[in-house]
Amino acid sequence: ETIRAALDAVRAELRTKDAATCISQFKQYADGHPKDAAAVFALSLAYGSHDRDKDAEAACARAFALDPSFHEAAYELALVRHAEHEPDGAVTMLRQYVMNVRYNADVRCLMAQYLMELDPAKHPTALAEAAMNLDKAEALGGAGEKARAWKLREQLRRLRAAQASAG
Repeated sequence: ETIRAALDAVRAELRTKDAATCISQFKQYADGHPKDAAAVFALSLAYGSHDRDKDAEAACARAFALDPSFHEAAYELALVRHAEHEPDGAVTMLRQYVMNVRYNADVRCLMAQYLMELDPAKHPTALAEAAMNLDKAEALGGAGEKARAWKLREQLRRLRAAQASAG
């Protein structure tokens, strides 16, 4: 959770910088260190902070390809793919993150949210997986995460009821 907060602070700071200069500096560094996943990841943050989502996605995917154990790259890639309306890709990357960072209640809530957005015809077990993630979030979280999990659980109940009445 601390890393997530730090990355949010970095993004906020990057947004205060001139886009062209900021991106140019990060690109120059990443180009000088093409096998350094962290350098490429930093470039993805610069792109994303200045609404260059496709470039952010490409850089983030490259960082993850350079180092598949770079969990924060997987998380950021999930966020970018979700923003790009690619729910399947977002869930795939978030699963990578959750497999390695198991004890983050907020991420478990996000995973449940993303799973509930999937097409139930293509993903018949998504709602069950969402429920499991909400169970984990409630067990791990503080009051804020538990409240968020309960709101998502109510949404899950509505989705299940809609599926039952349609099926």
